[in-house]
Amino acid sequence: ACTARGMLLMVDIVANHVGPIHSLDHVSRLGAPLNRLGGEQFHQLGRQPGESLEAYAKHPAVSAAPHCWPDYGPACNMTVVEQGWFGDLADLRQEDKETRDFLLSWVQDLVGRYGLPG
Repeated sequence: ACTARGMLLMVDIVANHVGPIHSLDHVSRLGAPLNRLGGEQFHQLGRQPGESLEAYAKHPAVSAAPHCWPDYGPACNMTVVEQGWFGDLADLRQEDKETRDFLLSWVQDLVGRYGLPG
């Protein structure tokens, strides 16, 4: 319908993190396989041995500036940016096969469902 009207529909997706995660209840509300309570779908930089995912979610590794995050200034630590969380937004670990396959399938479904040219 958009093409017939000379319009372009652009869909911008975020596949690197999910919404705020403060508890296992928040994780359980995500769709499978992102709702695994062990947390293997998320980066967890600095999570201590024996520390639960719920405990980690209360203090995830983030690169934060005084008034915003991430901090891309002189104090920026790219390891934290890439393997930590975006504030309280749990960073997806695309290296995990189930997570990667889900994201690819989700995008393919989106393209097919709405007839997007890709």
